[in-house]
Amino acid sequence: MDNITDVEITTSPFFATLKIRDASYYRYPRIFKVRLLKIHEALEASRLIQGLISAKKAFIDFSNLNLKVLKEDLELLGDTDEI
Repeated sequence: MDNITDVEITTSPFFATLKIRDASYYRYPRIFKVRLLKIHEALEASRLIQGLISAKKAFIDFSNLNLKVLKEDLELLGDTDEI
């Protein structure tokens, strides 16, 4: 999680692919692909991961939240470009 820099979604008419970029090695970033997701699942996963990236950059502590509130907050953070 520490080195995930961004998430990208590519779609076809029925399915989506989620590409997660890990920049552990700056010159040669690794890209993990999760294929054959339903489009709404890929969008939700992207929002959650983007929310985690934003929260980490802003040093937000989610340790005291329950899982439902955490998911809602991460999706909200993932929908915005900046905190």
